[in-house]
Amino acid sequence: MDAILRASELGASMPLVRGQIIGYDATLMVFEFTMIDKAVTAVVECQISSVAMDQLAGGRKGTMPVEREAQFLHLRHAIERIAF
Repeated sequence: MDAILRASELGASMPLVRGQIIGYDATLMVFEFTMIDKAVTAVVECQISSVAMDQLAGGRKGTMPVEREAQFLHLRHAIERIAF
């Protein structure tokens, strides 16, 4: 299982808000997106592995690369909550 650390677990607190969807990188097998740190007006580049998204989706395996954006959109709220 992928290790997931929240900023608060590291003693940091960043008020992140939704940024842009970049897309799925099939070479790295990660979905890339951004969030915005409103405190310093900075873009935070984020990635979530395909394995982590499958785990969030209930352990479903074998999601095709062309289906990753739809999967991300479905799980976006949970993914962004973890990113905080």
